[in-house]
Amino acid sequence: MLVSLVGVTDLGQRWSEPCSISFVRKLVAYFKESGHTCDAAGFCITHTILLYLVYLIVAGASGAVLGS
Repeated sequence: MLVSLVGVTDLGQRWSEPCSISFVRKLVAYFKESGHTCDAAGFCITHTILLYLVYLIVAGASGAVLGS
C-alpha cells in the first residue's frame, strides 16, 4: 500500500469518503426513530462506568506493584 505525505492514498480516500457519508446518513436516520436516543445515552453511561471500573482495577494493581 502506498502512503502519501498525509498518510492517505488516493484509493483509500476515495473509498472512505463515500463510506463515511453513508455511515452518517444511517446514523442520523437511526436516531430519528423514537427511543434510540435513550438507548445511546444508556450505552454511553454503561460504558463510562465500565471503563472507570477497569481504570480502578488497573491503577490499583499498578500502585500495589510499584509500591505507591
